[in-house]
Amino acid sequence: MQPSPFFNRIMEVNMKQLIRILIFLSFIFLTTSAYCQWQTIQTPSTGFFHDVSIPSPNLIWAVGADDSFIVRSTDGGLNWVSFNRPSLQMYIIFAIDTNTAWISGGNPNGRIYKTTSGGINWVEQTYSPVSFINNIYFFNSNTGIFFTDPVAGVYGFFITRNGGNTWTRSPNSPTGNILLTNNRMGVLDTNLVWYVLYTTAGYRMLKLTGGLNNTWVSIPFMNNSPMTNVIFKDMNTALATNGLQVQISTNGGLNWTIKNDSAIGSNIVRSFIHIPSTDWVFVKSGWRVGMSFDFCESWQPPALITDAGGIMRGYDTNNIFIGGDIGKIFKYNHAYIGIETLSSEIPENYSLSQNYPNPFNPSTNIEFSLPKAGLVKLTVYDILGAEVFSISEQKQAGKYKVQFDGTSLASGLYFYTLKAGSFIETRKLVLVK
Repeated sequence: MQPSPFFNRIMEVNMKQLIRILIFLSFIFLTTSAYCQWQTIQTPSTGFFHDVSIPSPNLIWAVGADDSFIVRSTDGGLNWVSFNRPSLQMYIIFAIDTNTAWISGGNPNGRIYKTTSGGINWVEQTYSPVSFINNIYFFNSNTGIFFTDPVAGVYGFFITRNGGNTWTRSPNSPTGNILLTNNRMGVLDTNLVWYVLYTTAGYRMLKLTGGLNNTWVSIPFMNNSPMTNVIFKDMNTALATNGLQVQISTNGGLNWTIKNDSAIGSNIVRSFIHIPSTDWVFVKSGWRVGMSFDFCESWQPPALITDAGGIMRGYDTNNIFIGGDIGKIFKYNHAYIGIETLSSEIPENYSLSQNYPNPFNPSTNIEFSLPKAGLVKLTVYDILGAEVFSISEQKQAGKYKVQFDGTSLASGLYFYTLKAGSFIETRKLVLVK
């Protein structure tokens, strides 16, 4: 007996629905797998953190866009100190140590402030003509630069040699009318600064080499294509993207060739960063983050990180952060799989169990118990005391497990420490390959 047309139609519809479900589940699996590598760190603020600054390992500054605090952590996000901002709409922050930082932004009147007291007091720094400040960068405690929107067709490229006490507009500030702020000015050192802008002739990269007072050079991308973000790995090697395509240059941007497609698939790129001394590249649009560990030869499944709306910054492979909504900051950890809940039953005391298996190769499990909710941090150190792995999350009372992967580590003795509230305990683990 042949199936009826009605039955065939039902099967066709159900098969289409099944395919949609499988595609959806595959997307959820891929994005969840990538998202697990991004830890959510809750700060004392409840606002939106537009920008972060990472002057050294485990030292994080962050500033909100409108109503949130300035916050600072000196232990990788485990503890935070909050400070009131001196002015609203401070979008950008740049810090050089625990005490010294600058914040800048737009309204009112493109202001810039400096603190030398760790955020307690802020002093306004003046410059003229005043305009919206897009980005600020300091090479050391004295020499710094920032870029503003154009005034009368001239971009404001300002330089200080005394920590911002006085800012001088460069006589060689480039001209134009439309400045693309997605890349927020790229800096390799005092011999290489760049920006991306749009002209009537197409998209261009502004490049400054040979010193801060030298002349800017305007360089087109391949076929005048709309590349909106650029990063330099060194003086010669650069990548450009618009979120849909990646171009590469090996001669300082003079010539470009198509490399491959971007992992984002969006032409609104929020951040495009390279981690120094590595081939790691990250591109971010909205809440989506693409990751490449071979300088854009290939891409990891994109991560969908809810509430990660701010700018992404990276200091090294262990210190990559994104500002987020609702007082959140997100930290990338390539070895991080996640803290798995084993039981919601409330234990009587804090405890840290011996890892199993031990010795291990390449992964092992670490279990711990929390009698009350709070921020918990688990850190693994090598025999010399150097941090090789760290996770921190806000957790409810219960029993938890972390899977630690030692694939990238050498054989030897390691130590892991759990900090939760006033509880601190350390145990040994052995990796044998």
